[in-house]
Amino acid sequence: MKRFKQIIRPDALAFVLFAGLVWLVMTITGTTSTKSCSINVVAESSLVEGYYLLDTIVPLMIDVESSGINALRLGQFEDAHVVVEKELFFVDKSGQLSIRSEDIKALLSQEYGNEYSFTITTSRVMFPSEKLSSVNVPVVLKGIRNATLPNGMRWSEALRIEPDTVVLTGPIARMQRTQVFVTLPEVIWEGSMAISLPLDQLEKGLELSVNSVDVIGTSEYWVEKEFIYQRRIGQRVYEVKLWLSGPFSILKNSELIDLCELTFQDFDTFEMAQVTIRNKDVELLSITPHKLEKPLQ
Repeated sequence: MKRFKQIIRPDALAFVLFAGLVWLVMTITGTTSTKSCSINVVAESSLVEGYYLLDTIVPLMIDVESSGINALRLGQFEDAHVVVEKELFFVDKSGQLSIRSEDIKALLSQEYGNEYSFTITTSRVMFPSEKLSSVNVPVVLKGIRNATLPNGMRWSEALRIEPDTVVLTGPIARMQRTQVFVTLPEVIWEGSMAISLPLDQLEKGLELSVNSVDVIGTSEYWVEKEFIYQRRIGQRVYEVKLWLSGPFSILKNSELIDLCELTFQDFDTFEMAQVTIRNKDVELLSITPHKLEKPLQ
């Protein structure tokens, strides 16, 4: 052993190791390797330029070639994902959306570098798709009973939706079975209010022109008010008392003539009061006297 150490000196051993390392690097650097890999081409959205993609992921076989130390890293491409933006799609002769293979190779080079070259046997990658259509559909309000009115208040303006119609876009078959809803949460509705609410989520592949709508309505305190109308028949003057009920905002400053039309139908010995309400929110509770006797001549 001692003799062996004397024969191979430390500086000679270091030289041999260095020479071997140089040979290994030169060997690897001069080697070119190719690997077939399956990658996934992924669309960033299922809705593309008036089409709906039935599948947003399409598998694709590619050949990857590289040399030197990079040849040891070809395994990273197995099951790799390439995300393509809407702008890269085009409609091919069959009416389907496709991506050019050259664009996919450019994305791969951008992601992994120019040290790798890519071969794709097809000129394009097709995504199965359906042409979209658009229709106007009404928005349906759900959960109306979730709106609670304070004691003594009623609806003076029923709940409504703005906009009450939206544009629905998607495959025709799916749109035919789709309704658009907005759901009202539990709320105490006091006075004039407007709540912006998101539309209920739709199934995949459908799109709306807006994401939210306003639910609008007004509640008011309901009051009763007495009105007196003087009616002269001959020498007698009757005080005709009318009790009306309705929203406070309407009754507080209104005159009788603003709220109703009071007429009298003439008979031989009396007149009969008749009331026609002008405002849909106002109600006649009572009228006395209803029958006005004529004085004896």
